[in-house]
Amino acid sequence: MTTFYTSDHHFFHWNINRYCNRGFATVEEMNEKMISVWNSRVTNEDTVHHLGDFCLASLERQQSIFNRLNGIKYLVKGNHDGSITRMKRVGFKDVFKQLVLDDFILSHRPAEDTEANQKRIWVCGHVHTAWKSKTNPNGLIQVNIGVDQWNYLPVTKEEIYEAVGR
Repeated sequence: MTTFYTSDHHFFHWNINRYCNRGFATVEEMNEKMISVWNSRVTNEDTVHHLGDFCLASLERQQSIFNRLNGIKYLVKGNHDGSITRMKRVGFKDVFKQLVLDDFILSHRPAEDTEANQKRIWVCGHVHTAWKSKTNPNGLIQVNIGVDQWNYLPVTKEEIYEAVGR
């Protein structure tokens, strides 16, 4: 059993294809590629922490995507996700605004420059192609685990550590 982290799939959100230069011909092609890549790494026994902006569609379409994805899935709500109640109806085991988990602070958005925590890594999404990892002025290390930085792959704790040289 492995724990994975991912963010910013934006299933069914056609504008993200142009915004992030994803290069797909159709939204269906984009969705199918991301489902395939997810399931190539994640088994049904694995845990996935999705850090927001899962899907922009009706509840039924969100559920149709969700049900095709392997793993036990938790959500840290992003700015394009529905309410906590709605996202639980999609199927997420639990939904959070932010979550501290072991060595990580899980959030959809990056930390503010004034936030500091030398012991934990701030793991986020939201910024798509802007950066993969950075350190804020107070020394807080941040990693963007959004799909646009990781070839659509959910990533492990070890891959996050490697991205920041730990």
